[in-house]
Amino acid sequence: METITLLILIVICCILISSSGMLGYLVISTPASSIPVTPVPASTPAPIPASTSAPVPASTPVTASTSAPIPASIPAPVPASTPAPASTPVPVQASTPVPVSTPTPVPASILVPASTSASVPASTPVPASTSAPIPASTPAPAPAPGTDCNQIPLYRLYNGSISDHMDSLSNNEASPYYTLDGQIATICSNQAQGTTGLYRGYKNNGQHMSTTTLSELTNNGFTVDFNSQPMGYVYTNSISPNAKPIYRLYNSSNSDHMTSPNLNEAAPSYYADWNGSPMFYSLK
Repeated sequence: METITLLILIVICCILISSSGMLGYLVISTPASSIPVTPVPASTPAPIPASTSAPVPASTPVTASTSAPIPASIPAPVPASTPAPASTPVPVQASTPVPVSTPTPVPASILVPASTSASVPASTPVPASTSAPIPASTPAPAPAPGTDCNQIPLYRLYNGSISDHMDSLSNNEASPYYTLDGQIATICSNQAQGTTGLYRGYKNNGQHMSTTTLSELTNNGFTVDFNSQPMGYVYTNSISPNAKPIYRLYNSSNSDHMTSPNLNEAAPSYYADWNGSPMFYSLK
């Protein structure tokens, strides 16, 4: 019922709007003398029944006060929401089963049973007690004295013009100024066990002296010959019954030093130096 009433009110509003437009048109297009005007008392508006759907004549002007009010309290009906149709379920395609590959049977003839595998024999441990003991290294015995000596001759030369004796490894050193007195000893060319160096020195006046003590030369103003290296190596102790003592003699009148196997050679002009002790020992 409410819906019908609302529709009627809408229709009436549409008629009124259309009539107002038509009336305005007639008024404009028709001369004022040809249109009979029927005065409408202001106090007696024509009521428009709500239930009458008859159209209002176009000749009758409708004042604004005669429009039927639209009740604000009647809300427009909201049609009930039509529920959405349930979604059609998509059929799930059943997955095609993958066929399981059948293993190719291995012929029994080529299978190697685990029990037939060749076993590796356990290594036989070597007992520690059977290992051959390593004997403690025995130091090589010291060579017998003189056996490791490379023997060389020692000569004595003489220069009469300056009264100087000189020991040498050569029998013709400084020839013709020095002449050979002869071989006086046998010494070593290498530093054998138990040997010490035999040095030779000289002065500017031509005097020579041999010694086993290097400082004796430097402390007495001698220059060490052979680039301050020994001219050979000698034993300072007797190493065998065949060893011969070698002395150094001195002549104070001419400051000459002479090496000799004879303690009394040229006495009394020369006397034993080193307090008469041997300077070294010759091997033969």
